[in-house]
Amino acid sequence: MRIPVTYAGDTIMRRAMVIVAMLVLAAGFSQARASTVNETVTLSSGPNLTINSSFVGLSFEKKWLTVDYFTSTNTAVINLFNMLGSGVVRIGGGTVDTYNWAGIEHCTPITGAQVDSLAGFMKQVPNWKVIYGLNFASNTAVDCSNEAAYVSPDLGSQLLGFEIGNEPDEYGVGGNTLRDSSFTYDTGSDSYIPEWNPLKIAAHQYGDLVGPATASFTAGHWEWTTNFAYDEASIISMATRHYYGGVPSGGYGDPATMISLITNNPALPGDISREVSAVNSDGHSVASGGLRVDESGSIVNGGQWGVSDAFGSAQWALDYMFILALNGVQGVNFHGGGKSAYCPIFDNNNGVVTRIGPEYYALAMFSMIPAGKVVSATISPSQPFYTAYGVNLSSGGTAVLLNNKDTAKTMNTTVNLGSGVASATLMKLTGTSWYQTNGFTLGGAIITTNGTWSGSGSTVTTSGGSVTVAVPPYNSFLLVPN
Repeated sequence: MRIPVTYAGDTIMRRAMVIVAMLVLAAGFSQARASTVNETVTLSSGPNLTINSSFVGLSFEKKWLTVDYFTSTNTAVINLFNMLGSGVVRIGGGTVDTYNWAGIEHCTPITGAQVDSLAGFMKQVPNWKVIYGLNFASNTAVDCSNEAAYVSPDLGSQLLGFEIGNEPDEYGVGGNTLRDSSFTYDTGSDSYIPEWNPLKIAAHQYGDLVGPATASFTAGHWEWTTNFAYDEASIISMATRHYYGGVPSGGYGDPATMISLITNNPALPGDISREVSAVNSDGHSVASGGLRVDESGSIVNGGQWGVSDAFGSAQWALDYMFILALNGVQGVNFHGGGKSAYCPIFDNNNGVVTRIGPEYYALAMFSMIPAGKVVSATISPSQPFYTAYGVNLSSGGTAVLLNNKDTAKTMNTTVNLGSGVASATLMKLTGTSWYQTNGFTLGGAIITTNGTWSGSGSTVTTSGGSVTVAVPPYNSFLLVPN
């Protein structure tokens, strides 16, 4: 979990876009609910980047190792992980720096039995790997080595890498008192790299390293990721950073917060692209890990009720994942665990699943896209609340996501899935409002708290690869060539 920060980019522009969006929304309400707009989606030839087979992911606080969540008998959670296919689970968050091996350094203890339990859980989700967090703030090389030495053989080939610390660029910022405000990246006696060096040596002998798990794109923060990728190119297998879609502003179901979220931060593509370019130029090619956003969510600090737990966040998450993929990010881990508003999987703080959150629905739909390379799409005429994306499939043809966030317009959309495509499977993610907090469906069915789902797609035929579908308000359609 992270504290609020100011976004990179032009804040005035972002506020102006929200105001414009609210005016467009108000105009939409004045139209007949049955209004239909004819749209054409044109797929581009780029960037044609391969989507990582483990793109989807979940993130949990390290303290979740101390409750009955990651166990080999937690069938509901096991089912929910496996429903997403291949993925990455990250164990870290703010509590990674307040929990430590055997409770040393005055931290809450992590025990061998808890690591064994995590390993037992992972054996039930064989297509998933683990980013395992180690304490940075109050650790020693000996303690770090001892924990890594225990974790590595327990997780075996499912260990993707060790991540040391959480959001070090925000130590000493706001309410974070792990270091004082003079804490810097690499200069002075109170800085990150001199403390990182002995810990990295201790952990690296037992597995790959990832990092630096930074938080913000603002000046003085984003440089941590790019500098780290350059300085540590010989030792890390993947760079990691965090991102949240917005900050709380207003009360339950605040329209300004929701509109700001679903229109996405306009600076995000540029911010992400800058860091991906730096990471890849410093020796981390796409094949060797690249950049992963391994903690993410709709609204910081646990989310905002009526926004983070509502259907609009599912449609935001679909856009967001494609923005990341289009700009070369190798995956995203949505943060959760417990009862926070943004949880993909809500539980009772002790492992019993109580609700399936909107971001999980988005992950489930995204995971249905077969292997392929992402391409951008143009909608004509353009609409402020309608987006589209394509994936050139390895098996042939192009899968297309149509994401209608409009409150009033049905988008009657024509798109060509490829000249050789005779039919496609249509999967629908359906809601009734941005603010709907339960009852939205995937393939006509809810995803249950037992981790089961009975939904299905329908078959649509094409004419020379071209198909026209009417996408109602609050609907996301995924077309996958058969």
